[in-house]
Amino acid sequence: MLLLLGSGQIQAGISSYTAAKTAVYYQADATPPVAVDPSGPYFFAVQFFADTTNDITSGVSFTNPINVSYSEDVSNLAYVAYNSDYFYTKTDMDAVFPDGLYTFSINVFSTNDEVVSGNLTLPTNELYSTSIPAFTGDTWTNLQSLDPGQTLTLNWNNFTPHPSVTSAFVFVRVLEVIGGNFGNYVFLGDFLPSGTTSVDLPAHTLNFNSDYRIELIFSDRSDVFNAGFDGEAEATALFENLTYTYFTTIPLILNIAPAVTNVVLSWTNSASDYSLQYTHDLASGCWHSITNPPPTLICNQLVLTNPICGRNTFFRLEKSQ
Repeated sequence: MLLLLGSGQIQAGISSYTAAKTAVYYQADATPPVAVDPSGPYFFAVQFFADTTNDITSGVSFTNPINVSYSEDVSNLAYVAYNSDYFYTKTDMDAVFPDGLYTFSINVFSTNDEVVSGNLTLPTNELYSTSIPAFTGDTWTNLQSLDPGQTLTLNWNNFTPHPSVTSAFVFVRVLEVIGGNFGNYVFLGDFLPSGTTSVDLPAHTLNFNSDYRIELIFSDRSDVFNAGFDGEAEATALFENLTYTYFTTIPLILNIAPAVTNVVLSWTNSASDYSLQYTHDLASGCWHSITNPPPTLICNQLVLTNPICGRNTFFRLEKSQ
């Protein structure tokens, strides 16, 4: 299906477009994967990236080498992408999306609508790297007990690009998993040089007690410049290896202990982007932040002593806006 992103009246022509074949791997433990993920090992994708010269008013389309067309009516969008369903064998994917010449087209606004197009060739000498992406060292293990209040260095193996590529990059992406469904990307390490083997996942990027999917992509590319669309666009054929895994961040625990006429509240100092709140009535949904006095740091714990007021009082930690 075509996934459409954009808003407002965006003046858009095409500055670049891509066609990609991706092999998918699943890393189930600290051992690097050696075979494609049997649950969905291959997929095909195309992308249209807009510039600022014209409006895409009547749709985009692409036609594959066996003359099958895929199209979508869109208007005023900066980005349009097509992602196929997963294929269980590479042979199945290649039968539907063979290597060869693909034609990309849009309708642009002028005195009369006209079709503007560009051509991109997926080379039969496919450019997949022999390198399978894998999180190395303690990275996979550390992800399984990740404290999101701490910076984590992600490490992976060397990426040796195919010798025929014109460019190659590493991508690292983390996206939310909510109720078993994928949410937004919350971290993007895009277009990292192919020699890159580590990147920092900054503290406070993720939430406590939350589910995530992390993807590591080795992207081999064949780039052609001045490839249609009035001679301005860049066309890129991509052959990518993608490894993914899942992880859940540690829970954030608020400890409450009596101390004579007070209660002592404590929580990890890595949750410095959270505030302590209280309410006397859970049903009201009205919570108040405790800012005076501020918590004291004791042995990696933020500690606050609060007097017992004679009323039911409930406490929680809430991420600061």
